[in-house]
Formats: sequence, structure tokens, C-alpha cells
Amino acid sequence: MFDVALWVTWPSLFPEYVGLVMASSAFAAVVSVMRSCGVYSVAHAAASTCDGSLVYRAFSVKLALCE
Repeated sequence: MFDVALWVTWPSLFPEYVGLVMASSAFAAVVSVMRSCGVYSVAHAAASTCDGSLVYRAFSVKLALCE
């Protein structure tokens, strides 16, 4: 289980999108929240396990548009 936050603009105090998802990895959790929110590009993404044992951060995440 991952707690995910997405910032469309960075730096910003608060994320534009947040989600709590079950995923196999932190990056998969970020992608899952991006897809569910209809967002294909974010300036900053963060995902952490609910117990805080893992924190993942990524900058300039872009998803490929599937037709």
C-alpha cells in the first residue's frame, strides 16, 4: 500500500493530486494515481509506504499516451 502525491507544478506547498493505492512498487503506484486522475505529466511525484519504511521521489514524470 502506497500513499502517493503528485505535483503538476513544482515547487508548490501542496500537491494537486493524492491517492492511496495498492501496487507492486512505488513507481507503479505513481503511474496508477496518474492514470486514475487523467494526468499524463507531473513535475514531481512522491510515494511512500504507509509505515514510512520506503519513500520514493521522482521529477518530471511523463506517461506515454496510448491510443
